[in-house]
Amino acid sequence: MTNSTKENNSEASMEKKVLETIEKNRLKPLSRWYFIAQSSALGIGLVVVALLILFFASLILFNLRENRTYMAPGFGFYGFGVFFLSLPWLLIALVAGLLILLEYILRRYKFTYQRPILYSFVAMALLVSVGSIFISQSKMHESLMAKSRLKPKFFGSPIYRRLGLPKTDQLTIGKVFETNAQGCRLNTKGGESWQVYINDETHLPHDYSISNGDIIMVIGPKSENSIKAVGVKPLPGLPMRK
Repeated sequence: MTNSTKENNSEASMEKKVLETIEKNRLKPLSRWYFIAQSSALGIGLVVVALLILFFASLILFNLRENRTYMAPGFGFYGFGVFFLSLPWLLIALVAGLLILLEYILRRYKFTYQRPILYSFVAMALLVSVGSIFISQSKMHESLMAKSRLKPKFFGSPIYRRLGLPKTDQLTIGKVFETNAQGCRLNTKGGESWQVYINDETHLPHDYSISNGDIIMVIGPKSENSIKAVGVKPLPGLPMRK
């Protein structure tokens, strides 16, 4: 008996067993519309989850750009700690969860489940990175933030209300309204007033002198209405949005 004949007999035997099982358990074949509905639901879910990932990932980048916390590591080890504390961890966890959900949906398709999970994850990370950078540089989040501040009942208000505000009290951005012997005084966009104490150990840009009207970033611990500056960096051109 040839190999071809053996394979045909094996297939016929398998088909017979499947038919016997169907008959025995009185199984009914699923409607064609069931598979169409399932494919449609997967497709819609894939698109929705991908859009949510791009939205929230770009929102993370936009937030870091707005509050300038990405500049904190420039102050050394202390600045790295401030940067870590300033990251929007809730949004990061949300994006991570959505990425896992997207991977689960993609695994339902033949072209992905046959490939190692690492490959698809790397490909998703690259696409999300490029897409979120592009969206964060657009006017979308800026427009939504402005709309949420004009209309408190706008659906995005809870998300955008605190955008641009540092997530840690170790980092302060404000506008200098007075210079003095101890350093300077500044007002934040939240309406707070702080005395900034500067000494010889404070990190300052070379040849920079603080002047009234400067918008600056100050890193350092707060005590009552004062900040002991570990570092100061000017932020020229940064709008002080209310």
